[in-house]
Amino acid sequence: MKISFLHKFLGKENTDRDAGHIRLMNGYVTMQLCLALEEIGLFRELGDDPRVIKSIKELAETLRVDEHLLRASIEFLSTVTNLFEKDGDYVDLHDPKGYRDATWTGTKTYGRDVKRDGYWLQKWSDTMTREAVLAALRLIPKDKEATLVDLGCGSADSLIAFCAGNTSRLGIGIDVDPLIAKLARQHVTDTGLEERIRIIHADILDLPQWQTHIRKTGEVVFLASGVLHELLRSGDGSAIRFLGDLKTSFPESHFIMVESNAPSLEELRTMTDAPRKLGSSAYRLLHSLSDQGMPQPEKRWREILQAAGWTIARVVPLDRKKSRLLVFYCR
Repeated sequence: MKISFLHKFLGKENTDRDAGHIRLMNGYVTMQLCLALEEIGLFRELGDDPRVIKSIKELAETLRVDEHLLRASIEFLSTVTNLFEKDGDYVDLHDPKGYRDATWTGTKTYGRDVKRDGYWLQKWSDTMTREAVLAALRLIPKDKEATLVDLGCGSADSLIAFCAGNTSRLGIGIDVDPLIAKLARQHVTDTGLEERIRIIHADILDLPQWQTHIRKTGEVVFLASGVLHELLRSGDGSAIRFLGDLKTSFPESHFIMVESNAPSLEELRTMTDAPRKLGSSAYRLLHSLSDQGMPQPEKRWREILQAAGWTIARVVPLDRKKSRLLVFYCR
């Protein structure tokens, strides 16, 4: 019996679709297990003393969890990932480069001892927040003369978009990564705007280092896209102090912030939108593992901005590819 080309095609399509579903299921289960194991303290327990290798039975007793479920979870993750090294009943974290110390023991710091690849972080940020940043810039009238200061400028796309249509506008970009600052300068030069846009290699928290480059006359608009949540690692004090200092140093300025409207843990647990739940879970876990502060829900962002002395004039919600973003326009 001959099988038609259409049947072959449909058969291949079904196979590819089934494989995609399996990958999605594995990814979802893996992420949920990692979140659960993080919550019960498994990764912290394994990282307390790298010299001590513990059995699953010992771990279950220490963490006061069901040994059977813990064993099943570790065996699944050992099969579909390289997260664990397992020798009989003994288990350890697979850590060929010693990065475990950076994320679990605190003896190393992400971004200093463990490389923080600014190029790919910038690519990720541009992909996720580009539309939100452009929406934020549209809040500024096209004929308004102003200086845009992009805190964590990345590729400098926002500065170029801001200055391109109005020759009276200026732009200043600040980025802590020397490679990203260099690439941003080249990008600005390629667009012919190097006379009006300046890129500064600096830490945005080091206000005295870069504030002298901003003219005191004329309107100044600060932009922070996907940056401020990184200051929340040890609470909101650092973010509030920085924003407060910014307001004090430039009292007549405007401030635009783009951040994720992150669901709370309870909202995440009860979320029925599977792609959004998976994406939000991964986003949450990656921020913990890379020693960053957590994205916050809108209510918390409002509290932080107001505590720093900023008046929120407008909030624009954006929903892009299952990622909820907020644009805060403050003065």
